Amino acid sequence: MDQGNNYLISDLKKLANNCVTFAEMKANDCVIPPMGAINNIKPVPRDRLVGLLALRFRNPLEIDVPPSAETETPLEKAEATPIGTPDDIKRNAIRRASRLREINPDETDQQERSRVTKQIAYTQNADAQERASRSHRDTLFMLAEEMKRHGITPMESVIDLLAEKGGGVFIFEVKSIHAGNLINQTRYAIGQLLEYEYSVKQDPAYAGKGVTRGIMYSKKPDDDGRTIRILRSCGFHIFWVENGKIAGEPESMAELNRFLAS
Repeated sequence: MDQGNNYLISDLKKLANNCVTFAEMKANDCVIPPMGAINNIKPVPRDRLVGLLALRFRNPLEIDVPPSAETETPLEKAEATPIGTPDDIKRNAIRRASRLREINPDETDQQERSRVTKQIAYTQNADAQERASRSHRDTLFMLAEEMKRHGITPMESVIDLLAEKGGGVFIFEVKSIHAGNLINQTRYAIGQLLEYEYSVKQDPAYAGKGVTRGIMYSKKPDDDGRTIRILRSCGFHIFWVENGKIAGEPESMAELNRFLAS
């Protein structure tokens, strides 16, 4: 009986872990009936829901080997290595940083969408839609070209752009913005960059190297400098596209130029 309860508890934990909530479906305009069939959901909301679900899938290489029935029950396994322990976090951080790939400016829209759905979701489906937008891609490729002009090979994974030169690493989160999404996009970028910074610092390949955080907007934030002041006070550097070129807050531009010249 106890072993049966252990399996039941373990299964319930797995079902509840990383589930898609109704609040998330509502935010992404793909709500399904709380009870009843979902086969009548319209094509567009259905595609959004599929994208939301796809971002929850784990990479097959990350799936743990199930424990032997002779040695331990699933519950005992979960208690022995609970999600969120320092070792688990470190392993995941190194794994994420190790997925860096060279940015491909010739990537098609279809290739972009396919790649995005396979990445780990940090801000759910809204982030996948953000990555697939033309504005986001154009801004990212502009930043990547600037790095290449200075002999740097820009890389990406769950990090929008990572550049390594000399004894430092510059990580960027690219955000396309308009009047209605500046606050949310900025909040997303802050959280993403803090996690990315931790991931990079856990990677032995970057041991001992300083990490600089940068947010690259599709245009200058139009809020009388409030966003820039807040971000600079928290140690973030701010850039944007202006007349087809990279512009930014003065101290941030100076930091970027120092990095490129190192």
